[in-house]
Amino acid sequence: MRLFGENLPPKTTLENFTNIPHLKGLLLWFLQNDKQIQIINSKAVHLLFDEGIRPKCDKKNDPDIFVKEVNDPQGVKSMDKWLGLKTWLDLAIILIAAKGMEGAHTNNTHILKEIFEKRLDYIEKQTEKTLITAGMIANKCNLDVGLNLDLKTELSKIKTAKEREDFKYNYLADALISSEVRLLAWIYKELFNENYQIKR
Repeated sequence: MRLFGENLPPKTTLENFTNIPHLKGLLLWFLQNDKQIQIINSKAVHLLFDEGIRPKCDKKNDPDIFVKEVNDPQGVKSMDKWLGLKTWLDLAIILIAAKGMEGAHTNNTHILKEIFEKRLDYIEKQTEKTLITAGMIANKCNLDVGLNLDLKTELSKIKTAKEREDFKYNYLADALISSEVRLLAWIYKELFNENYQIKR
């Protein structure tokens, strides 16, 4: 059985996987068709993003730093633009690292795959902390954290300001980083014809 039936995302290849218009189309497809990524369309996630909350990023893959460095006056005000740019920056890091190692090895696809896995492992590991922290607070405070999370109501159940801020950060970070991992895992599958395996 196919994961998405006959309605497949735009085809990703070694020639187009860092192409920004291709990534935009891929992200749009996932936002419209993939239930796991659709959480970032939720009102709660948009409210937190609009509040200025962002997942922690390295300097090299931080969309907000990147737009300042290229003097983009628009910035990354929309969440889908932020996620698309974050994904592109991580793919660029992978590609640059792979090109830097090409002289040492003969199989370029193998090098790319190895570096892609390491980067994906690193990004995926970030979601462990965010999911555990948001989940612990949700359990402790008996929060209803479904797709239609009523942010104001659920935040009012959290007694301390620190826990409220921790929940807000980790809920948003988990939604965005998990979505990026899902996108990168799909790109990995397309490039190397195998599923990405989470390392535990």
